[in-house]
Order: sequence, then C-alpha cells, then structure tokens
Amino acid sequence: MVETQKKPLSSSSKPIPSYIQSIINKLPNKDILSTSDVFALGIVSDRSTLTYWRTKGTGPKFIQMSPGRIIYQKSDVLEWLEGRYYGAKDEI
Repeated sequence: MVETQKKPLSSSSKPIPSYIQSIINKLPNKDILSTSDVFALGIVSDRSTLTYWRTKGTGPKFIQMSPGRIIYQKSDVLEWLEGRYYGAKDEI
C-alpha cells in the first residue's frame, strides 16, 4: 500500500488564519507532546475535553504509554489541526 502524507499546516502554501498560526507557534520544539503540552495550546478549555475526544476518536491521534500517561506526536497534532481548518466556500 502506498501511503501519501499530508503537508502540515505550518508548511502549507495556502494562507493560514492568524488564530491557527498562533496555535502552531505555541507548539513546543519537540516531536512528542504530553497532554499538558496539547492543553497549553489553548484548543480546549478543560483537560477533560481531551479525554472525551480520545474516547470518541475525534481528537488528535495519541499513544497510551500506560493507564495514566498519554502522549501525542507533534505531526499528528498538526495533521488534526489541518483537518479542523475550513476555508472559504470556494477553497473547499
């Protein structure tokens, strides 16, 4: 199977709304993010939202290291953000 990889928002040639760019700018300079790192981006107002999204499968992909330790790959968070971006009608 040939797998195609989407370009993350941060290197996209399309203009990015400033509020999305501000989230990208907050990403720590590391490849693996903790739940605290993702929460600090300001995309949710409560940590329990991340838990809810994990149970529903609607949030960023995650890795469960142990029952109390969840991590995220930075590339997965960027991909998830890209999937949340909706442009003007003519761009869709």
